[in-house]
Amino acid sequence: SSGINAEYRTLAHKLAIRHVRHRPGDSAVVVGYVVEALQSPYEDVVRSAVVEMPELVLLATGAEGVRLMKVAYKAVCASRVDVVQEFMTIIKTVITSSDLF
Repeated sequence: SSGINAEYRTLAHKLAIRHVRHRPGDSAVVVGYVVEALQSPYEDVVRSAVVEMPELVLLATGAEGVRLMKVAYKAVCASRVDVVQEFMTIIKTVITSSDLF
């Protein structure tokens, strides 16, 4: 069912973030999976990826965080999914918690 898939997706995102928290060098691999989710034609997949992004953007090493933000921005602009509020949350989180800016 769709609800079960959403639960599994949420769990997968949380486990990926936990993994990057403990092994930051693996952020490129995890970011790759999130990028795929952001480019999905399925609304619920895109939404779940965007919702879980703020911490991943902060944890991603080097250019991966910036790459993730660029892909997320393009996904938000191109998507039929209304995730503008979620994306704004990411922006606020990154600006207030990061030294990227």
